[in-house]
Amino acid sequence: MNYLLYLISFLVINEVIALDPCEKKTSCGDCITDSNICVWCSMNNITGKRCKSMNLYTKTWCPTLVEIPKNVMELPRTDNKNFSSDPNEVIQIRPQKLKMKLRVGVPMSFNFSFKAADDYPVDLYFLLDVSLTMTDVKKEIANQSENIYITLKNLTKNVHLGMGAFVDKNALPFTQKVNSNVTYSFRNHLKLTNASEKFREIVKNVPFGENFDAPEGGLDALAQVLSCTDEIGWRKQSRKIIVLLTDAEYHAAGDGIAAGIYKPYDGKCYTKDGLYTKELDMDYPSISIINKLATKIEATIIFIIYSDSHLKTYKALSAAIEGSKSILETKSKSNEVVKILETIYEEICKTVKLKANMKSEQRKDIAITFNPDCTGLTKDKEYCKVMKGEEKHFTGTIKLMEYHEGDDMPIDIVIEGINERLLLDIEVVKQCECENGREINSKECNEGGTLECGICKCNSNRYGVNCVCTKNENNFANDTSTCIPNDDPSGTICSGRGSCICGTCHCSTFGNNDKKYTGTYCECDNESCLRTSNGICNGHGVCECGNCTCHADWTGAACDCHETNVACTNNDKLCNDQGECVCNECKCRKPPHWDARKDLNEFCEILPCADCPTQCSLLEECVLCLHQHFDALSLDSCPICDPFKITFIEKLSETKEYKENVTWNDCPEISVGFGCYTPYHYRYIGIDDIELLVQKEKNCLENYYLLGGTFLGTLILVGIITLVSWKLLIDARDRREYKNFMRLERLSSIRNNPLYAGPTTTIKNPTYDCD
Repeated sequence: MNYLLYLISFLVINEVIALDPCEKKTSCGDCITDSNICVWCSMNNITGKRCKSMNLYTKTWCPTLVEIPKNVMELPRTDNKNFSSDPNEVIQIRPQKLKMKLRVGVPMSFNFSFKAADDYPVDLYFLLDVSLTMTDVKKEIANQSENIYITLKNLTKNVHLGMGAFVDKNALPFTQKVNSNVTYSFRNHLKLTNASEKFREIVKNVPFGENFDAPEGGLDALAQVLSCTDEIGWRKQSRKIIVLLTDAEYHAAGDGIAAGIYKPYDGKCYTKDGLYTKELDMDYPSISIINKLATKIEATIIFIIYSDSHLKTYKALSAAIEGSKSILETKSKSNEVVKILETIYEEICKTVKLKANMKSEQRKDIAITFNPDCTGLTKDKEYCKVMKGEEKHFTGTIKLMEYHEGDDMPIDIVIEGINERLLLDIEVVKQCECENGREINSKECNEGGTLECGICKCNSNRYGVNCVCTKNENNFANDTSTCIPNDDPSGTICSGRGSCICGTCHCSTFGNNDKKYTGTYCECDNESCLRTSNGICNGHGVCECGNCTCHADWTGAACDCHETNVACTNNDKLCNDQGECVCNECKCRKPPHWDARKDLNEFCEILPCADCPTQCSLLEECVLCLHQHFDALSLDSCPICDPFKITFIEKLSETKEYKENVTWNDCPEISVGFGCYTPYHYRYIGIDDIELLVQKEKNCLENYYLLGGTFLGTLILVGIITLVSWKLLIDARDRREYKNFMRLERLSSIRNNPLYAGPTTTIKNPTYDCD
């Protein structure tokens, strides 16, 4: 049983080794940047692969000079400032920068801390929907402005307030009053300031606007508030809170097409002197751009909605924008805005949510986790609770999943809502230490290359294992490339029949020792040529790389053809002038299509044909064409007759030439019209020509008989039909007369004459009893 387990373990280990993905790597740099965590052996003259999986590394394989790089972290002194609540330099994250050298596939932990600063600045900007339906809300915000300021002052001594308004784009169909001052996408009425009385006055006096369709241009305004740092007055270090108040849905990217506005919003600031200047030139912003702008300045957006029918829409919007919330309020309870802000601010200050900012294309290659997990999926772990004055410690873990060229990158670890960050300056470990000890023109490389990490990198004029080979005009840098035929898709070296040494095939023997493969790629042997009964190359040639090289006076693939043409000559004619001599054999041309004589002998001579019954049928088409075009007096109308010699005769039977010349062949008469026939005769002239005798006169006697017979038959038929018709009429009249006679007869037999008296009298005796 133990032996069986040992055998199974041995087979499994061998299978794992055979499938080791690290063995495919051929350089130290590629080996140590593989995500499978590989190690490299830089010893000289080792056998087998130099790159192996860390799990399979053994001292037996590589006793010394093994490359196993480790992760390295460095804390720059200038980037480890202490916590500070100084308004001129607030520091809440420590350290501020970590330099890391990370190896792909190997995780690394790092520590940092957070401590909330006292009286951390707050920038609160109100973005108000000033359509007429928001009248009560605007009044209440103005009334509660002082309470808002005092409440935030109790939480932090450094508060700035600002205010802007929006309606919608000043274009049809979003408004009916184009070019008016009551419709606009965004106006910045008050830059962030600590003057609460000015804030109250501005909110109170902001005029109401008008638009036509139900959705508003809130995203237009929000994009400008997020992107216009100087115009709005955002401070570099502050909690940035935007409160957007509305009772309607919002327009988003693509809706501008209704007004003929196609150009996408590019995320830049276009607010000048408090007015958004590009509202008619650029479409509404997309939600992704809003999220990008909010993330850039770490702003917290609060949507206060005064319509429960639109709450679901803004909840979905909040889910797509980091650090945003949606809250439902009623216009009759607008004074609760103060409580909402107080609750949200305390929540922001007492919780910490970590996130890692990096390029989107890097997220699939980098994994970052935190302990405690402040970005957990469960609701109770979404935020980390922080008490006032408490220093919160975190442990992060980062792991590079894959390496791509140029993957050195900065990653920011930030706390949501605070524009401070821990910068992870990451450098990928992609260079082996053995690369620093490279040896130029090393003896290990036959003084023709540089020894680096145990591998010879050959000079431009050398190649091969340990650079043993010198280049020439017939070979290339690859040791075996010149030993592989260009047309061999399998890439077999020297056709599998020899060894490649310095770019040249050295062929092995086959069969007896005196037989050796030949050719540039050992592709030839002297037994692969064509054979006849006389042996290879017919005994009249030499086999060279599969082809016969023939002796004098012999040709052909198998040297089986004599160069003289004696075998093709008869009567001093080569193939009867009707073919060519190929390898001592006549290859005859085919007879013309009109010639019925198809049989030829070995000299391309036409064999006699007993009667050639098909010749007449082959000539019929020509004869018919001639009879159809006699009036044209030209043979041009019958190109099918071009090969023939044509003679027209009035009547063949009376022609002296025909009667005396017995070489003419008769053809049966053919039909050349209705009831008309004509005969024709032919004879062969030489090898490939024929002569026709065609009779002009037509024999239409059959036609005359046919017409006379038809007339007589028609006359007899008319007579018969006349007699039959007369007989039928007479019979019909007789039947009618007979029926009339019989009817009168019946009527006369039943009529009584009142004057008639019978000839006899009968008297009956009443007293007579017959009994």
